[in-house]
Amino acid sequence: MLFRLNQLAHLGAVTLGLVSAHPLVQTNLRGFDVIPNHYIITLKDDITTHSLQVHMDWVQSLSGNDSPMEGIRKQWNIGSWRAYSGSFDDETLAQIRTHDAVEAIESSTLVRTMEEITEYNATWGLESISHRDRAYDDNDHDYVYDSSAGNGTYAYIIDTGVRTTHDEFEGRATKGADGINEDIAGDLCGHGTHVAGTLAGKTYGVAKKASIISVNVFGGYCHIGVPTEVILAGYQWAVDNITATGREQVSVISMSLGGRERSHAKNRAIKAAWQLGILTVVAAGNDGRDAAYYSPASVAEAVTVAAITYNDARAPFSNWGGSVDIFAPGVDIKSAGNSNDTATLIKSGTSMSTPHISGLVLYLKSLMPTLTDTPEATVNFLKALATKGVVENARRAPNLLGFNGHGVLKL
Repeated sequence: MLFRLNQLAHLGAVTLGLVSAHPLVQTNLRGFDVIPNHYIITLKDDITTHSLQVHMDWVQSLSGNDSPMEGIRKQWNIGSWRAYSGSFDDETLAQIRTHDAVEAIESSTLVRTMEEITEYNATWGLESISHRDRAYDDNDHDYVYDSSAGNGTYAYIIDTGVRTTHDEFEGRATKGADGINEDIAGDLCGHGTHVAGTLAGKTYGVAKKASIISVNVFGGYCHIGVPTEVILAGYQWAVDNITATGREQVSVISMSLGGRERSHAKNRAIKAAWQLGILTVVAAGNDGRDAAYYSPASVAEAVTVAAITYNDARAPFSNWGGSVDIFAPGVDIKSAGNSNDTATLIKSGTSMSTPHISGLVLYLKSLMPTLTDTPEATVNFLKALATKGVVENARRAPNLLGFNGHGVLKL
């Protein structure tokens, strides 16, 4: 099952420049990574199926055959959230902006992975997840966990793809969807494979028996980034697959990515999935700023993960603030690499802290299903179990560090 981006738009950096009190108009708050003339329009929750079709037909008619703009490009439908993207000129956009069905308009922007640096030796993150107290000067790390280890659960990893044949995954990793090019096999960048290894690898993973579904939204655009609409298409695919297979209570969507702005569309999509019973775990971001200004880090209906160093201090690059839910290891994390089936890489970033918590969510779902049967219950359990007050310089973020109960859960 595939979704496809027709062609990446020409990239640039301009502001949206719209002022209107009619719908909520989103702009790129700091002028970063805007794709000119490409927009995402969120519709009001109460729109009927008939009204939706009438609206879409009307919008497409505005573009006309003589317009240089493409018109409507993609549509999304997750729970109560209805939205579409398109390429529109100023005149067309002005008409869309005044339509009663429109809730929000925002520029499409580039979204990137949240990797900070790459190195080539060491690991300690699993020990941190399974110990409230640990020997900081000890190089012999141990990970204590229950043998259920995420068995029967599913990780939907929206990323650069996964080398599914890697030895770390023992045949548990499959290709779910490819948003850039259906002919791309595996992971051209290494980021998604590393994330998957931390989440569910046999050696480096938190949930060592979980199944991995790769949703490749980056293709080979490892550092350039891709438009918001590609991320949303991948997210829609993951939600649709989870609901079609009845996996809401045993799945997590893991997103080690983000844009340098708040996105109404991304936040609404994740909220809609939450309302369907699907939990998403997201990266806080790597700019050392308040995560409230980033998406999807700012969405309340997700678990937003910030990074710590080996000494339990907030990593200097990690975003912070009240939008953060929890901390996890994010510096010098060793995991699977993409160059061959035994390769390893060491990476740092909130991209690396995120799969520690995504894996922990699946570990807890496998071990304690009655306490994790809804997103709200899962988050409450995750936070109740967390180690409190040990993160240095949490900077207005809840001082909670991910913890798995040391094999035997004791709240």
